[in-house]
Amino acid sequence: LELEAAVAREPDSAEALEALGSYLLDEANDLGGALTALTRALVLGPSVVSIHASLARAYRRIGDMVKVRAHERVAEALLLMQDRMRVRFGVGDAPPAE
Repeated sequence: LELEAAVAREPDSAEALEALGSYLLDEANDLGGALTALTRALVLGPSVVSIHASLARAYRRIGDMVKVRAHERVAEALLLMQDRMRVRFGVGDAPPAE
């Protein structure tokens, strides 16, 4: 109920929709509701790796391996891009500040 209230308060929050979708998928076993929430989250946050990972898990339960692999590929590409951006901008390479 708290997650549904969060989505009602912030219907354009990819984070809230993702949390609701993950809960519905993992805890409530509501595959249809999970796919609806996660798909809405994806529209709002298409470059969020965890949304693609959750959608891949949902489609795996349905048995749609084409969509599973598609979301896995996007997640892998986004992770690779994030790693390249870290290297390009030197994030994580600097020694810790004292």
